[in-house]
Amino acid sequence: MSYATLLTYVNADHVSKPLVSVAAGLADKFSAKLIGLSSLAVIPPFVAERCGQRRQCDGS
Repeated sequence: MSYATLLTYVNADHVSKPLVSVAAGLADKFSAKLIGLSSLAVIPPFVAERCGQRRQCDGS
């Protein structure tokens, strides 16, 4: 069995070197590419007003 690509989650706040090391070892063993994936919640710089029943949100 072979794998072309392996994907591993990488915590954005604290990268786990042992986890990445194991993933890299597996990718090497199967001659696969390794992709690290991470995400963070984006807090918007402003909050839009709630749209009323008579007014549409597009401003009309």
